[in-house]
Amino acid sequence: DLDDSIDELLRKIKEGIVDVMLVPISEIVDQYLKYIIKNKSIIDLSITGKTLAEIASILKIKSENLLPKLESKDNEEEDDEYNDFIISQEKEAYLQEYDKFQRIVKYLKEREETQDDIYFPITEDREEEGSIEIQRVDLTDLLTSLEKVLQNKKKEDYIPFKKSTFTTASKMQEIIKLLKTNKEGLSFDYFMEKTQSKLEIIVIFLALLELICLRKIRCYQNKNFEKIIFVLKGDALKLKKSQQTMQNGTI
Repeated sequence: DLDDSIDELLRKIKEGIVDVMLVPISEIVDQYLKYIIKNKSIIDLSITGKTLAEIASILKIKSENLLPKLESKDNEEEDDEYNDFIISQEKEAYLQEYDKFQRIVKYLKEREETQDDIYFPITEDREEEGSIEIQRVDLTDLLTSLEKVLQNKKKEDYIPFKKSTFTTASKMQEIIKLLKTNKEGLSFDYFMEKTQSKLEIIVIFLALLELICLRKIRCYQNKNFEKIIFVLKGDALKLKKSQQTMQNGTI
């Protein structure tokens, strides 16, 4: 089972049994996304969310291992104490992220039937004849888009420049800020085009899922296979009215 394999891999990395620098993360990500898409009708979303979190954690560990090692301190005891503190902090941060992913997948599972927020019904009522058709967007569409972005990302030259300062929380804030100044919405590709690493791509993806979970944003497609657009939830109805007005040729 692929989920169990990734869980076991993360455990071995943390215990020092496996060298994270030898782990082909890109291949793992591509393989897992294909697995999800192929088995979308039978996957357990709670397990999928946990596994995505574990992959992000492996990426984080690998990126941190690429950073220059801390200069040795004169006091070895102080150094050990410092390292224990850092490890404790990282474990706590991971557990917080895990809880966040659990909330995301729990929400997705609860909405499996209606998908009110992942899908994009413009109104609760049936659309009037002649209105702009909004195609539904489900988790598989988002995962497919993520897979394409990761595949198109050039192989990373793992050069340790500086420590990444972004987190899921900081990316959520960036997304909200961007959508506030772009009322008509922004595409999935827009959020991904300036990313510097595959870790950043996955963190942004998870930030988008978290915002959907919190009902802060919605996503839609005007037609099947077109770009996925994200808008602030409060702007959805305004956008719909604006589109209908343009279609009717009125101001």
